[in-house]
Amino acid sequence: MAVTGNVRRLLFALCNNRGLVQHAAPVTGMMHPMNYDPDNIPHSELGRGNMFRIDATKPAGFWLRVGALVVDFVVLLPVYILTLFLPGVAFYLLLSIAAMLYKPLMEGIFGASVGKFALGLRVMDAEGGVVGVPTAVLRNLFYILPAVPGLVIGVHLKEAGLNPLDFARAEEIAEVMERYQTANLLSNVLWVLWVVTVLWVAFHPRKRGVHDLLAQTYVVERKK
Repeated sequence: MAVTGNVRRLLFALCNNRGLVQHAAPVTGMMHPMNYDPDNIPHSELGRGNMFRIDATKPAGFWLRVGALVVDFVVLLPVYILTLFLPGVAFYLLLSIAAMLYKPLMEGIFGASVGKFALGLRVMDAEGGVVGVPTAVLRNLFYILPAVPGLVIGVHLKEAGLNPLDFARAEEIAEVMERYQTANLLSNVLWVLWVVTVLWVAFHPRKRGVHDLLAQTYVVERKK
């Protein structure tokens, strides 16, 4: 069976090189790249470059991706609220780290966050496969890094028993923030960089952000 499969691939490659693919009958068991469907391709065949062309997929548009971000924010909003009101550093750290790892884990394991699933989007590598957690972490560095200085500040506020929304203790909160001015500034700069990576999607021909280029990933629309 392995020999038969190799013969099929060889025939496909020869037809492709001679420009005959569009005229030849499809080889049984093979998938023409222009008919590629990222949802229906057999899992065992994911990542085989001879069956896939990334330019045959439809890039996810800028506003679709912004919409996915909004959905993800709504999903994480209860977690953010809990970090403000649950007492203790341990709960704060647990929930904050979970929120930071949400996108990398979802995209690395399932190929999409809840927001991307909801809007019919998928994150993939250049061969159509699931990117994996390490690549997803690299892809989301601009999302994770800005949260780290804020996490440090949040820990110190929790240790002091302060809630950022407690306006009656605004002076005490301001004192803590002043001690960590550098961390706060770094966080703001990193968030600006994150915004730039998102805006980059609007101007790239394949709708890829800086984070996509860094991790060699693509966000495409699922076939409807």
